Amino acid sequence: MVLKETMENYVKAIYSLSRWGEVRPYQLADYLSVSRPTVSTTVRSLVEEGFVCVDDRKEIHLTRKGLKIAKEMMEKHNVLFNLLVSLGVDENIASSDACDQCRKFFGSEITNSLLGLNSSRPMKGMIIFLCIIK
Repeated sequence: MVLKETMENYVKAIYSLSRWGEVRPYQLADYLSVSRPTVSTTVRSLVEEGFVCVDDRKEIHLTRKGLKIAKEMMEKHNVLFNLLVSLGVDENIASSDACDQCRKFFGSEITNSLLGLNSSRPMKGMIIFLCIIK
């Protein structure tokens, strides 16, 4: 399933914030630098699509479907980050660029296959890719 970029950003943000505890709308708004009404609208869409649920205390949780997508996105981010760092890019810049470019870079099945993201050993594909470009 292909998510809109905004929804991807929310799923990644919820995943990141949830590692430190509860995720509430105001935290998400602060994290993403958006208004609370914008968070409400987007979270409602994510609930309708089955990526998140909101409990009685207004905490936002990823569903299994949302968690799967978040982990896939984080894996792709990490592969691109590691690629950039291995090419000598500063880690702070590599992290920022990986966030910005993930969607473009991984939009191709060829790229995903080359990097091994369609296999159980993604780093093997990345090593092959690095050998090719060096």
